[in-house]
Amino acid sequence: MQRRALASRSASSVASMASCSHGRYHAFPFQRRPSRQKPKRPSPYLSLWQGSSRPLSTLSAILTPLAVFCALVVSLWAYKCLMMVVFQNKIIYMPSVPPFSRSERMENYAASCKPIAWRSETIRSLDGTKLTLAIGENVTMQQQQRVSSKCPALVVVYFQGNASSLPPRMPGLSSVLKQLDNSIEPIACTLIALSYRGFWTSSGRASQAGIEKDAAATIDWANEMRSRHSAETKLVLWGQSIGAGVATTAAANWLSIPLGKTQRNCPQCNTTDKIDALLLETPFTSVENMLASLYPQRWLPYRYLGPFLWNHWDSPQALQTIRGTPGAKVPVLIATASKDEVVPPDQGEDLVKLCKRLGLDTRHRIVTDALHTEVLAKSQGRKVIVDFLRAI
Repeated sequence: MQRRALASRSASSVASMASCSHGRYHAFPFQRRPSRQKPKRPSPYLSLWQGSSRPLSTLSAILTPLAVFCALVVSLWAYKCLMMVVFQNKIIYMPSVPPFSRSERMENYAASCKPIAWRSETIRSLDGTKLTLAIGENVTMQQQQRVSSKCPALVVVYFQGNASSLPPRMPGLSSVLKQLDNSIEPIACTLIALSYRGFWTSSGRASQAGIEKDAAATIDWANEMRSRHSAETKLVLWGQSIGAGVATTAAANWLSIPLGKTQRNCPQCNTTDKIDALLLETPFTSVENMLASLYPQRWLPYRYLGPFLWNHWDSPQALQTIRGTPGAKVPVLIATASKDEVVPPDQGEDLVKLCKRLGLDTRHRIVTDALHTEVLAKSQGRKVIVDFLRAI
């Protein structure tokens, strides 16, 4: 009985201790009672912000790489445009293509040019730049200089393309001079080929402004040579590829503003000097039009660089100047290659249409199966040029 009373007392004391704890502890003091705090309700604004951040973060993850890529493309596009504008002279004029072109020697091609005699002459451009000329004379011209007999004579000024040098072109030019010999009525011909500044052994660096001065000085020099022959000696300008633009521009400058005669005060020259014919071999209209024709894609930068060019070689503008010169009657031959891989066919056709619209005496001949530089390599091409020179 006493044990039962003792047990009931201890139980009641434990219960009283639990009731006095005010809910802070369990029945045993070393155990922590679980918290009965109510869970906090999340703020509606917080849930709204958290819900909207997920699509924003996803959109940012997509747009950031795309923006970086677009900025990189635009930057490269602008950089390429800038480099093409700054280095356009080096892109257009390539005197060292193919390699070692500037070290070519005339003697290496003399055997394939016989019996045409070639020599080199050094002259000064209008600004004093040293220029090299390659001068070839056919047999009839050589004989005419030794005897008193006279026959029809031509002085032809040749302007090359935008690459290589003059010696590799000598065999092709010699073939034309040979055909002027081989006929019942031979024509004495002197061909003066200009090596632009920066090409072959000429000094300086090529640019349109400089080459225009070179061409004027060469025509001036050729005109002095013409004055040593008979009064009937004809002066012809022959240009190949970009040289066609040089020829038309030089003729326009010479006929409208005789720059060479004004600068050098040539005593043998007079205001009646004229250009008797233009021979344009595989020509194009202008550098700007060539860019648009070669790269018609609107996303490429080339077609948009026209306003930033300082090399134009605008043959249509030059032909209009020639036509507007009082008393200028210049027959024009436009020889194009049927398989030209450089100049699109519409370039030559546009020049033919323009010449006819201006009322110039124009002949258009297409050399079959010829590439851009193969007009003289084809017998048809040589015949076209020789027939035109004879008809002047």
